[in-house]
This record gives sequence, structure tokens and C-alpha cells, in this order.
Amino acid sequence: MKIRLEVVGLSLACIFIVAIVIQATFGSGGIDLSIQPSMVEVAVGSTCTYDIALFTFEQNWFKITIIPNDTCDASWFEWQERDQVEVKYGKTKHISLNVTPSEAGDFNFTVRADTLLLQENSPEIDARIIATGASKSSKEEERVTCIGLQPNSPAPQKITAGQREIKWTAYACNSRAGEIEYRFKLNGPRTDYSTKTVKDWSKSNEWVWNADSRDVGNSTIYADVRARYHNYIDSYVYRDYELALIQLPCCTCLMPDKSEPQVGGTAIRWTACTSYPDQDQLMYRFWVHDGDGGWKMKRDWARSNSWTWTPGDSGDYDVKVEACDVRDSNASVGNGTYWDYSIVSAKTS
Repeated sequence: MKIRLEVVGLSLACIFIVAIVIQATFGSGGIDLSIQPSMVEVAVGSTCTYDIALFTFEQNWFKITIIPNDTCDASWFEWQERDQVEVKYGKTKHISLNVTPSEAGDFNFTVRADTLLLQENSPEIDARIIATGASKSSKEEERVTCIGLQPNSPAPQKITAGQREIKWTAYACNSRAGEIEYRFKLNGPRTDYSTKTVKDWSKSNEWVWNADSRDVGNSTIYADVRARYHNYIDSYVYRDYELALIQLPCCTCLMPDKSEPQVGGTAIRWTACTSYPDQDQLMYRFWVHDGDGGWKMKRDWARSNSWTWTPGDSGDYDVKVEACDVRDSNASVGNGTYWDYSIVSAKTS
């Protein structure tokens, strides 16, 4: 079930029709329509709520029409009731109508209810709204200034094949503009360097960019701001935000400090060598495989590229090291293995 909202321009006097459709079954009988209160005084930019009451002796569905009789903006009128409403036998249905004037003045509007199939009209009921204070339609009042746009991580940022979340926050000001809305746009490698909206108008001043390999290069981010109910838009531009791919560490060697074979109980120091531009950003993790029990982690992630192992039992062991960049959530991105390191039993006399 749906409510249809219609806005129809009627004349040079800027008369709009805003309509809501309420579905039910049909039968004969009268219709009673009322609105409370009949007159409201409210400050410009504030919202007042009218209660529209609809009564029918038969189950019916209706089209309720709001006709502003003065120069106005149809966006002042919002229907709080969003679902289709069934008006049952001998019952009264209440519908909330929110009105937020952006102009100062004395305005009238008319409420009318029509049955959609039988085309029977109820008597038209007039209501009035008096908006006081400075008009929101003046350029000075409606303008919002976008004073900043900042990411939570400064450029350049490095990413791997995964994603990196970058949160952008826009800052705007105009204490007289009322509610402020924000929109974010992106121009960069992902969009083939065309400007596209990545988050449409909303009250939230934040956008989370899930950047990945498609965004490698320089991008421009735009934040647009406006006062609700107005068309004036101000923008802030953040240019040349750079994203680069992380070069994966390559473990070129894993070497023990003692040649094999070694006697069980001997301390053996293993050292990993990597090819990577940011060595100070690496962490290492060491594993041992004894051929029977599978891989067992012997040392968890740590900054040191060396680890001392003291094997007990004789046998051939595989030793492996993994390397990761700490800026990439400790995900393993490189490894190296030394195969079949031999441990023998101590000789007995």
C-alpha cells in the first residue's frame, strides 16, 4: 500500500497541490473532514503540525488535497503519515500534516477530501498559518558557508589489495540557516576523472570512503552544503588526495646462525631478510613444521626479524617466517621457508 505525493503548478500565482492517496473499499454514505487547529502562529523555519481528521460511514479510500492559496513553496508541506490508511466503517482516521514556512507572512490553505472512484467531494475546509520573524528566502539567510573538509587520515595513504576506510568530515556554518544538508562527490581514478556523487543530500556531515586499488592515484573530494528548503549551494574542495599501493614485502632469505646438523637442545638463532622500502613498518611471525604434527606457531607477530629456537627431538624440521606491514592490520603479505633443517641426537659414550 502506498501514498502518492503530488505537486502540481496551477497558475502564475504559484499555487501548488500536494496530494495524499488513502485506500479503502467503497460504499455509500457521508464524509466528514476537519482540521485542528485551524490557525497556527509559528516562527519562520520552525515546524507546526496540523491534525486532519477524516470520518466516513462506509469503508472508503480517499484523495486528500492540500491547496496553498498564497505564494508559497510546496516543500513546506510534509505528510507524516507514510503508509496507506484504511478508513473503516464509522471510524475516524487522523493524518498529521507538518508545515515549515520559510517566508514570513500570513498564509491560507485549503483541505479537501475526494473519493477516487465515486468522485464525491467533501466541503472544503480552510486553515491558516502565520509565520513570524525574518524571511528565510533572503539570500543572506539561506546561504550556508562550507568552511572545511578533512579526512581522518592524511595523504598519502597506502593500501593493499584490500580496502582502507577513510572518513571525510565537512564543516559548515550559518546559525540562521536552520537545518544544514551535505552532499559528497568524488573525482579520481575510480570515476575515470569525472565528478560523481558518492553520497547524496543528508543531514550527516560525514562520508566513509572504502578506498581500494581502483583509487590508486590522486583524487579530488567535494563537499556541498545547503540550508534545507533552499537551493543555494556552497562547496569546499580537497584536491590531490593521494593513494598508493603498498609494495608487498618479499622474504628473500631465512637463515640460521648455525649450520646443520645440530644436536637437540642447541639454541639456534633464525634471521629473516626482506626486500621492502619501509623496513621499520614490518613485523614478523615464526613457524616450525616437524613433519608429523603440522605447522606450529613458535613466535607471534613482533618487530624483531630474529628468533631463537631450541629444538628437543631429532628429526628434519621446516622453519617459516611471515612478514607484514603494521599499517595493513597485521595481515601476512610475505613469507620465506627454510626446508629440512636437521636435528640429531647427542652421542653417548
